[in-house]
Amino acid sequence: ALVELIETHFGKPVVTVGEDVHYRRMRDTRLGELAAAIVSLAGGDGVARLLVSRLVDEIVLLVERAQRDLDLVEGDVVLGGGMLAERGAFFEQQ
Repeated sequence: ALVELIETHFGKPVVTVGEDVHYRRMRDTRLGELAAAIVSLAGGDGVARLLVSRLVDEIVLLVERAQRDLDLVEGDVVLGGGMLAERGAFFEQQ
């Protein structure tokens, strides 16, 4: 499903997208255009699930570091943005 998403979005084979990013024919930031769709796929696509899980791990590390730097023992964390609004099957499994 992830390959199909990438190919549909960019209108070319996923290998070509990878080459375009690698050889700087496409800015790597364009891959961020797929973020919300990858989160939506995470409930049924193993690779998408791994990508989202890695993102979650990175967010946890960021929060832990911020709390340490601010000498906070506890506190509420609020995530903003629309990417996680639909939640989907991936988050129901957690």
